[in-house]
Amino acid sequence: MPIYSSVSAAGFPSAVSRRKRKAYGFFTVQFGTVFDEVLGRINRMIADFAAFSGMEMENMTRGHAWRFLDTGRRLERALNLLALVSKAVSQPHIDAMLQPLLEVADSTMTYRRRHFARPSLPLVLDLLLADATNARSLAFQVDALSVHMQQLPHDPKAPSPTQEERLIARVAGRLRDADLDVLGNRSPAGDFGPLLALLGTIQDDLEALSDAITHYYFAHGEQRVS
Repeated sequence: MPIYSSVSAAGFPSAVSRRKRKAYGFFTVQFGTVFDEVLGRINRMIADFAAFSGMEMENMTRGHAWRFLDTGRRLERALNLLALVSKAVSQPHIDAMLQPLLEVADSTMTYRRRHFARPSLPLVLDLLLADATNARSLAFQVDALSVHMQQLPHDPKAPSPTQEERLIARVAGRLRDADLDVLGNRSPAGDFGPLLALLGTIQDDLEALSDAITHYYFAHGEQRVS
């Protein structure tokens, strides 16, 4: 029944308000139910992925198939981390982004154990980019990729080092030579331009590495390695 047919003009605003509260409560309950269901499915999916990762780490033979699988993981993790850090330092309130950045990078506990202080950008950059002992850092992914590139099958007639080895060595060199204490502070222009330029250059090199691996090992029109 329409609102205006059952209430007086004076009672119309309160009737509308009651209907709005009922509708809000209905949609809140429905959204909460859907949200709980989605969250439960996501948690189950995470558990399934964790189980698969554990089986892969403990049971999979360390042959070329495993190396390609782990190479893809390391590339994806490195590229995602670069995008995450680039986005964080591009925000106007960088200090408010550091704790979420550590959380997403699964490095909060490591940071707290090493630094009994609030997150600062130079220390966060050191942990997430240059610390080779942190399994989530960029340096850790680059070191793993360097080993994989050396162990992949190569054509004996191909130049040495291969294109893939040259690319990952270039990334390692850029990361090793970077002064994160300087890059972790704003430039004279008031931004983090030099840091963003470094991250963009490394991202380009890693994407070129991914393309080189695809072209050499997975392109059907190319001669396969034995």
